[in-house]
Amino acid sequence: MAVELKRTGTGAEVKLPASTLDGTAEIFAVYFDRKHDVKVKRGENGGHTLSYHNVVRKMAPVALWKGEAKTVPIALPEGNDAGEACAVFVQMQGSRRIVGAARLAPTGS
Repeated sequence: MAVELKRTGTGAEVKLPASTLDGTAEIFAVYFDRKHDVKVKRGENGGHTLSYHNVVRKMAPVALWKGEAKTVPIALPEGNDAGEACAVFVQMQGSRRIVGAARLAPTGS
């Protein structure tokens, strides 16, 4: 299923097309850092800086969806343009099957 996620002013919105679902799905927002550097103080990597990518900072339920065409606003954390990123996924209740997902394009794309 084609899920669309795009910026709107200071937030974002997820657009879901009409679909025939066998039940109810949950829409989740996932907030993450594209890159996170950590200065290691001790151990075998002491003195080095390690880079981690796509580090999830928060995941939150946003709305329920029963297959109707729907647009849902998504709040973006402060500082989103300075490295934070957002994605959404749509997951069926019960089976927990993922039926759609989208990632917010980086600023300037």
